[in-house]
Amino acid sequence: MEFITTTHQQEYAAAVIFSVCNIDATSRGNLPEAYVERDGDGNVIALVDLGQETSTTTGKDTEPISHWDMPPAIGELQNLQKLAIYNCRSLPPSIGNLTQLKELSLHFCSQMRSLPPEMANLYNLQDVRIHGDTAMNRLIPCLQMLPNLRFLYYRSMNGMDKFMLRENLIDDLLDPSVRFKKSLEILDIEGGDLLEEDVAKIFSKVLPQYPKLQRIFIPNNLIRSLTPIIKAQPKVIPPTIRLRQLNLLGNPVLHSTFVERDDVPIEQANLLRLVALHEELVNLGRGITESEVCTTETLLMLDLNEGGRVLLSKRFRPIPLSVWPIVLERANRMQGYHPSNNIVYHLLRHGPALGKRDWGNDKCMTGATTLNGKKRKSNEL
Repeated sequence: MEFITTTHQQEYAAAVIFSVCNIDATSRGNLPEAYVERDGDGNVIALVDLGQETSTTTGKDTEPISHWDMPPAIGELQNLQKLAIYNCRSLPPSIGNLTQLKELSLHFCSQMRSLPPEMANLYNLQDVRIHGDTAMNRLIPCLQMLPNLRFLYYRSMNGMDKFMLRENLIDDLLDPSVRFKKSLEILDIEGGDLLEEDVAKIFSKVLPQYPKLQRIFIPNNLIRSLTPIIKAQPKVIPPTIRLRQLNLLGNPVLHSTFVERDDVPIEQANLLRLVALHEELVNLGRGITESEVCTTETLLMLDLNEGGRVLLSKRFRPIPLSVWPIVLERANRMQGYHPSNNIVYHLLRHGPALGKRDWGNDKCMTGATTLNGKKRKSNEL
């Protein structure tokens, strides 16, 4: 029989948690920032910034923040949907009672070594964000019990954390014990020191096992070339891979400071090839237009993808003619890097009335028309 807590019990549990998470804040001259959110019936649905403090002694030395243990009373908050904590050392087994929990954020929990196995009961938990150092040497094994995880964000500040993440990330994601392979939609690894070889394995090994993984964000890593990533791509992307967003911003490959002048055309061709292969890829992150590696041809390809180019690919051929007006209408209304009439023109030019077109082949664009109406040779794209 399920045990239902009253609003009075929830208020008492929240008070116990608040008394523990910022117990030393005042003695350090700081103000606690934690707050609680309730629904219309008075149920506690969010505990935010537990353990977070604001310094009131600007310019003065303050005592280091002490870490704290989440009390078992957290299990009383069975309507809790969001939990954001700072500097926490451990979570109790009773957290498995939070079956309505959707979001969990762990910030600077540098002494947290593991997560309780009872978290396997959190079938509604979809969003996990880990920011700052932890004592969890391997991230994925600590989360693999989550059955419906959709968004995983990790940003490390510690060199050893980054090393352990990079050394084990691919193998851990491919582990048969991972329960969220069929649900993960967004993988965000920021500042994890990932190399191009690591990203190549994400494309070649991880994506085929994660059919819903459509957004990969890997900013501020150590990717210096896209060539290994391109070499890992199949000639034809299988229908199980549906990549829509890829964020490489902050990586050396996108900055002319780190790319040799002779290598810039190579990386430009690599990026264009990547966008051309993944016909549903429509977003490379804000600021991509500032990179010399991103050309007008790449931006046009992104617009074509947004306009529905995937419907003309081998994955969906032949498409009914009744679908074609929908594609053109969508392309006509879109706001992209180029005028919508340009996108409609290109879609019409390579549409079903003109036969198949292999956009993944480097020679497929022979005689293609540029944006200014001139003919372009195949080696110019």
